Amino acid sequence: VGNFGRRSCLKFGDGLNSGRTYGCTFIFPPESSGTTPIDDVTVRGIFFDHNGANNIMTQPPSSYPFTTAGQAVGIQHGDNIVVENNIFLDNAGRQTVMMGKNAAIPTIDKSTIRFNTFINCGKSVTGNSSQTDHSSIYSLCKDSDVYGNLFFNQVKDTVSTAIELHGTKPKAWGNTIYNYGQAFNLAATVANMRLGVFRDNH
Repeated sequence: VGNFGRRSCLKFGDGLNSGRTYGCTFIFPPESSGTTPIDDVTVRGIFFDHNGANNIMTQPPSSYPFTTAGQAVGIQHGDNIVVENNIFLDNAGRQTVMMGKNAAIPTIDKSTIRFNTFINCGKSVTGNSSQTDHSSIYSLCKDSDVYGNLFFNQVKDTVSTAIELHGTKPKAWGNTIYNYGQAFNLAATVANMRLGVFRDNH
């Protein structure tokens, strides 16, 4: 928990992603698994500075196309995860907030992502020429509630997605999105849109 001040700023140092395959992440508990889920977690009021052009992967694109990384918050297994009132600046990585695993079955029951600000991502980050995919919010949960967030790229970015939702109850409402390649990506695991809510987004 922070208050947006200097004492609550997390900043990547220069070159941390250089030569790395997947890059580095601010908050990503590796012990999270199906047998050791992480429940009842809140990340609030923190300024995540990804250090933009000073922290872009230097190796050329390979057969795995997502060559720049650097998530802010990632939790793979759990329930009742809240990410709120944070600022995420200059992330050239593949995702900024990632809930769940990239698998067919949701590994998180409930997540709430609200009132956050995402400033510059993907190719809108100065000097980033290799990124081919980006989702500021990637949520594979049974129940994803994404609302009241601001997504703002100062330069038009054609490869970025603001909100990528999987799972059974995808909800995105009251979000404001500028200069992203696409606003929403509803992945194949969203099987029943009757349980989804999409309204009042700008």
